[in-house]
Amino acid sequence: MNDAPAANNIRRRWLTRTVLGIGLALFFSDWSHEIATAVLPTFLATMGVAALEQMLAQTQSNAPRLRQIIADLENGAPAATLSP
Repeated sequence: MNDAPAANNIRRRWLTRTVLGIGLALFFSDWSHEIATAVLPTFLATMGVAALEQMLAQTQSNAPRLRQIIADLENGAPAATLSP
C-alpha cells in the first residue's frame, strides 16, 4: 500500500515549476503567432486593403533579394554559394 504514494511522486517529479513555466510560455507564444497570422488578412481588409494589394506588398518586400539571387545565378554563381 505504500507503493502508491511513491509511484505518484515519481510520475510528478519531472513536472517542475520550470518545466511548466517554459511549456506555458511556448504554448502561448505559438498560439499568439498563429492567431496573428490568421487574423491579419481580416484586419487589413477592415482597413480597406484589398487582397491583391496585400499580395503585392509581400512580394515587394521580398523583391530586392530575389532580384539579387537571379542576377547572381545569371552571372554564373553556383546556387549552393548563395545565402538566404
